[in-house]
Order: sequence, then C-alpha cells, then structure tokens
Amino acid sequence: MPAKFNIPNGTKFGRWTIIREVSKKRGERRFLCKCSCESHTKRDVALVSLTKGRSSSCGCYGKENAWERFNKNGLRVKNLARTNAKRSERSGVNHPFFDIHRAMKGRCHNPENKKYKDYGGRGIKICSSWKELDGKGFWNFVEWATVWMMENEIDIYGLEIDRIDNDGNYEPNNCRWVTRTQNNNNTRANVRYLYKGQYKQVSEILESNRINMDIGTFRSRLERGWSVSKSLTTPIRTSV
Repeated sequence: MPAKFNIPNGTKFGRWTIIREVSKKRGERRFLCKCSCESHTKRDVALVSLTKGRSSSCGCYGKENAWERFNKNGLRVKNLARTNAKRSERSGVNHPFFDIHRAMKGRCHNPENKKYKDYGGRGIKICSSWKELDGKGFWNFVEWATVWMMENEIDIYGLEIDRIDNDGNYEPNNCRWVTRTQNNNNTRANVRYLYKGQYKQVSEILESNRINMDIGTFRSRLERGWSVSKSLTTPIRTSV
C-alpha cells in the first residue's frame, strides 16, 4: 500500500491555500482551504478536487471569467466613435441583457407600456438595487445574473427571467432564469377556473366547449365583475 500523500499546510492549489487537513468524509481526504480573493472564503474541499483542478477557488475565478466574457462578447461596440463607444459601454446598451432589463423596467414602471396592467398595475416593482439610475441598476442586475449562472452552472443566454412568486417583485431572491415554455407556465394565463364542475385553464375551457372567444375578452369580463359562466356564455356583440 502506498504511503499517505503528504500535503503540507500552506500548499496552494489555484487560489486555494491549505490551512489544515480535516476529517474524512465518505472515504475522501478533505482539507480546510482559504481563497486568496478579497472575500477570503474558507471551505472544506476534497483532495481529489484540488489535485485534479476541479476546484481552484471559492467561485470567484469563474465569476471573473464570466464577467470578462460578457465584457468581451456583450459590450463590443463596432463602427462607433471612441467617445460614443465609451458611453455605450457605460450604459450597457450593447450588452445581451440590456433589452431584458429595459423591458422589465417598462412593464413595471411605465403606465404607457402595453404589459403594465399585468405588472406595475398589479403592484409588481423592481427592487431598488436593479432600478438605480445612471446605469448602476443595470450593472447590479448583470452582476446578479452572472453569479446566478455560475452557481447554477447554466448558460443563461437565450433564457428568460422569471419570478418564482408570480405576485412578487423582480428581486434577487424571487428571480431565476428559465426557458420560454417554463416562463409561460408560471403566468396568470395558467390560472384554472371552475366551469361545469371542472377546473381548467381558459384555453382548455374554450377549446373543449367550442367557445369562439379570445382570452382577452374573457378576462375583461371577469374584471367587470362577471361570473365565469356568464363571461363564457354571453354572446359577443358585433357591430353592423
């Protein structure tokens, strides 16, 4: 049997520095390590993760790489004057998350936005950290998205932001990144209504009962105080 591999305290693996060996866990040798980044995070790390390069920091290295990738690919400004390029980079206008952030602000804080009634009109807001002026809010949002991606090991390009609690605000603890299908499944369009003894989504009720009505008409009738049955069975007036 080979001699135990000696790991002196102070040995470095990436940004980790060995403090001391701790008790084994599931047969693995583990070491208490300290990261050299500003957070000086301490963590119990398996020896195999250190020697094979699976863990080289507390996560800060991956976040920095992601940030650099965003800056390189998302903030590249082409065919603009130097001053305009700098201005664009500060505002983030060419960043891949810029339109997502702008749309989020529009539906929550702009009464002229066509989706405002389903968001700002219902009291849904954006947390102050993401809404700060002078571009700070946007970059706070990008930082949160970057950390979320690294922690969940998911490439969020092409995904949509989603609120876990559909009645809650846009804030770090209530947001995640999902596919469009997953996002659609978390909307008020999927509320189930009782009709003829069964709870179904509006689209299912309309289809199964062959009712020629769009969902918008049904909702507007409910908002006027009509019952589900009256909303679905009252003929739609047509102009001559």
